[in-house]
Amino acid sequence: MAFYTTGLIIIELVLIVLASLAVVARIWARKIKKSIIHLNDYLCIAALILSAAFVTGSLTATFFGGQGQHIQHLTSKQVTIVLKCFVGLEIMWSTANTAAKLSILHLYIQIFCNRTFRHIALGVMALTCCYCATVFLETFLVCRPVAYNWDKTIVGGKCGNQPTIYFSAGLMNLLLDIVILVLPMPMLWGLKMPLFKKIALTAVFGMGAGIISITVLRIIYVKNLNFDDDITYSVALVSLLSALEPTLGVINACLPVIQPVLHRIYSSLSACGISLRSRAKSQKGILWSGSKARGSTDDNVPISISRKSNVSGSGSILSVEMGAWEESLATSNLRFP
Repeated sequence: MAFYTTGLIIIELVLIVLASLAVVARIWARKIKKSIIHLNDYLCIAALILSAAFVTGSLTATFFGGQGQHIQHLTSKQVTIVLKCFVGLEIMWSTANTAAKLSILHLYIQIFCNRTFRHIALGVMALTCCYCATVFLETFLVCRPVAYNWDKTIVGGKCGNQPTIYFSAGLMNLLLDIVILVLPMPMLWGLKMPLFKKIALTAVFGMGAGIISITVLRIIYVKNLNFDDDITYSVALVSLLSALEPTLGVINACLPVIQPVLHRIYSSLSACGISLRSRAKSQKGILWSGSKARGSTDDNVPISISRKSNVSGSGSILSVEMGAWEESLATSNLRFP
């Protein structure tokens, strides 16, 4: 297996592991906050499952079909497997992206209390569902019959302009990503809080900017796909970019929720660090006192070892550093789930 193909496999596996960890952290955060599992959590779990299905399909195309290898080195059976997987992957890609988008939008509705904003968010959710249905239709109608996608020997079969149709699907996805990214920003910047807190909140809710850049790259590569020339090699990078979108979407959907988990981990690490420093000081004091006793002519000199730890102080600093943005949300015209 070529180095290029191996790299794609490793990246896709790492992506799904990171997305899984993000969802686990999300559920853990709900448990820490003693909160119920909300609809946006279930949507995020669904997005993770669909993303895992996409990665599984991509790996199937790679291991059994030779995705990422030049077509002249493959058998006709392998090429057929890649083309079959491509049809299924388009469906998995759109549904995984849709679930991640709906999770983020539902979280917006939970957090922001403004009625007009909620109506707009609901409208974007409806558009997202329409987008998903459109991708379903175009995937199954671009070639008639559907089997003509991978079997060009079917008499009377024909395909539309596949690169243009898939480009249109990617463009709709890009527009929705931009709307979802921009949607909460006026609300965030309208809050009465220090500038640095607004910037921090914008960074948390604005992680989708990275996904948008990936979506743009995917659109460019899809537009340049040539289904009649070395498709098994050129489709591999499109498959990787397609895996990046929903998995990073899942991670992005979890970021505003997992703050309690980060707080818990930070507290544990801080406590561990304080304990280790105290132990080191204690051992240093014992060694120093032992050498002092051996070198002293007065055996009655009292030895005292002082161990001080600013645990409460660390906790206060931690609260300020890790909990500031959630506290700001709680005291503003927002409702944090």
